[in-house]
Amino acid sequence: MYASERQLSRLRLAYLKAVLSQEIGAFDTELTSGKVITGISKHMSVIQDAIGEKLGHFTSSCATFFAGIVIAAICCWEVALLCLVVVPLILIIGATYTKKMNRISTTKLFYHSEATSMIEQGLAIKSFTENMEKQYFISKGEALVKGVGTGMFQTVSFCSWSLIIWVGAVVVRAGRAKGGDIIAAVMSILFGAISITYAAPDMQIFNQAKAAGYEVFQVIQRKPLIHDESKGEMPSNINGYIELRNVHFSYPSRPEKPILQGLSLSIPAGKTVALVGSSGCGKSTVISLITRFYDPMRGLDCVILNANESAKPDIVQYNPGEIFIDSHNIKDLDLNFLRSNIGAVYQEPSLFTGTIKDNLKLGKMDADDEEIQKAAVMSNAHSFISQLPNQYLTENLESAPELSARQEASIDETRPLPDTQREVQRDLTEPHVLKEQNEMNIREENIFFRIWFDLKKKELVKIAIGSFAAAFSGISKPFFGFYIITIGVAYFEEDAKRKVGMYSAIFSGIGLLSLFSHTFQHYFFGVVGEKAMSNFRLALYSGVLSNEVGWFDKPENTVGSLTSRIISDTAMVKIIIADRMSVIVQCVSSILIATSVSMYVNWRMGLVAWAVMPCHFIGGLIQAKSAKGFSGDYSATHSDLVALASESTTNIRTIASFCHEEQVLKKAKIYLDIPKKKYRKESIKYGIIQGFSLCLWNIAHAVALWYTTILVDRRQATFENGIRAYQIFSLTVPSITELYTLIPTVITAINMLTPAFKTFDRKTEIEPDIPDDSQPERIQGNVEFENITVAHRLSTVRNSDTIIVMEKGRIVETGSHSTLISVDAGLYSRLFRLQSFDETS
Repeated sequence: MYASERQLSRLRLAYLKAVLSQEIGAFDTELTSGKVITGISKHMSVIQDAIGEKLGHFTSSCATFFAGIVIAAICCWEVALLCLVVVPLILIIGATYTKKMNRISTTKLFYHSEATSMIEQGLAIKSFTENMEKQYFISKGEALVKGVGTGMFQTVSFCSWSLIIWVGAVVVRAGRAKGGDIIAAVMSILFGAISITYAAPDMQIFNQAKAAGYEVFQVIQRKPLIHDESKGEMPSNINGYIELRNVHFSYPSRPEKPILQGLSLSIPAGKTVALVGSSGCGKSTVISLITRFYDPMRGLDCVILNANESAKPDIVQYNPGEIFIDSHNIKDLDLNFLRSNIGAVYQEPSLFTGTIKDNLKLGKMDADDEEIQKAAVMSNAHSFISQLPNQYLTENLESAPELSARQEASIDETRPLPDTQREVQRDLTEPHVLKEQNEMNIREENIFFRIWFDLKKKELVKIAIGSFAAAFSGISKPFFGFYIITIGVAYFEEDAKRKVGMYSAIFSGIGLLSLFSHTFQHYFFGVVGEKAMSNFRLALYSGVLSNEVGWFDKPENTVGSLTSRIISDTAMVKIIIADRMSVIVQCVSSILIATSVSMYVNWRMGLVAWAVMPCHFIGGLIQAKSAKGFSGDYSATHSDLVALASESTTNIRTIASFCHEEQVLKKAKIYLDIPKKKYRKESIKYGIIQGFSLCLWNIAHAVALWYTTILVDRRQATFENGIRAYQIFSLTVPSITELYTLIPTVITAINMLTPAFKTFDRKTEIEPDIPDDSQPERIQGNVEFENITVAHRLSTVRNSDTIIVMEKGRIVETGSHSTLISVDAGLYSRLFRLQSFDETS
């Protein structure tokens, strides 16, 4: 586990570094915020689970399997050889199962990333519901494949045992082996087969990890079109003469819509130049090209369609254009050097987690307090910063509710100022965010109960069938333990061939029934689990959207944290129902049947076998308590990294402008070091406790086997019944152990679901739509304000017919712009002159 955490720490860091090194155009098309969040959270968790605990468990199971074959070969080589003939058939089933699950996992990851993007963008419930329905349809196929694959594996195993014991009878009758050797060989193969059965679920995790790894390494191995590590020219002096020559450009996300078509522009050094135009005319695009977020179009052909549809389209080639600063082509300049000499303030202010001082230092990391304060004064930010609780040391997320959009923009504008050598560019285009808020659904008070009520009402039959199938699947181990000793005794009887043949037919029949039982078990539990998870996700997302805006300003409610809570945490619902509940029913069924049969065969042996059960129970509890250390605040620690990745992706332009990638990676290393240190200590403790649990397990077996010899010696049990009772117990112990191993998973699920339920149960302070509230049929338009302050740029109201000027809640002036501006001593006139002076300066 510690090794997996160390590897994933490096992989997470490499992933984040690869994301930050991509050109801005990649974030317009491929690297959406949702995909980045999914990659660094969900995909990484799956990979870590695969190369950590599951890889160790799979290796141990395979070692037990091959050791069983070796022992079987020593006891009876015919039986071992027959086992090796059957193994390729099992491998074919496993390979087919792996291929199918891998294809389904890849499709699910696509829709998973799409859902994450929807949450990050705040899209409406309707779109999210459609995505959940697609995932539900795919999960039904996944559950069916899992059920059929597991069932086929059990069928082949039982049919193989049937063939092996029948061949054993032939070998015994031929005198080439003894009945005891056959039983030893069969038992060795049996324990090996049980171990490889336990390894089968690990294959599903490996498939998911393979699909997740493909997505992750696609990002890591992607070569950016504009690389910040490429070395270029670094002139000793930059004057700031900018020239655009015949520049053509269209955004990667909309290549069919050209933005710039042959733009040529010269900006002398030291001059203030404003680009003015309608929305979408290319003002922001010019700034992005100068900072080399994008490059002009690379010699692409422009296709012009003729009016005559039958004629071939005209193809026109053009020079994509070039951009120069002080006669240096910006493509030849070192990228970090270029951006370090340009200061840009973009359309939307971006504040990062940390103090206001940390945010201001983005422009110059080595700036002292005096420089920072001077820059804040120059950008008119010092006055309101001084009024904050801790002034410049105020945490951004704590003060966010107190900051207006203009104040956030003032902090954003302050960043370039500490470095006086920068050339400052400003983009004043108003931000435009598209959100389907009008389709927002309302979280009802009883939605949690409705989710489970729907499941009980609509899925009751499915749960009942799945539970019955899981209970039947649990019969196999006690059944095998009971009959394998009977078969061993039958080897020494005269009509051994007939009896062994009958038992072989029974084994084959159980194998065929196992195909149906496992299919029904995994399919119905999988469908119900996916339905419950989808319902909870929809309810939680609806609840999140219904909260007031101030709630999103809290540190624990960042976009990354909420996305992880809605997508990753709610996945625990399906894990509990689909993966754990079905196994719990199967294990309980196996334990109850084994208890009843062992007590029937020999009650003394049955009591002793269960008397040593506390050894398994104590070992399981200690193991669960140790595993709890892995689940505590581990997810919360990694959620900080997820939030950092989300914040960095959202503000990628600001990070790229200030060459702040290394600072983000340093912060990511700090976040990764915390769980790494914790994993090192917990892994050692967990390994010791695992060894102690295994010791208790062997002690329990030793006591049970020793007491069997006592009963036989005292003639209180026949050899057949004594060994039979012990065998039933020994084959049921793995079910008990497996039941104990579910405890850490349940604890982890509870810990991960706690924040989600806390978010779900929260009542918003501003209810968006309450059905019981009064809704008048007609609005007269009489509005009364109480203690309201509204501020506008006067340029936005100057064309109004009537302007109302208020001061301290009272109307002091009314009239048109021309009337109010003529009053020199008036408030409106003084404000207008002040703002005009601010704009010109």
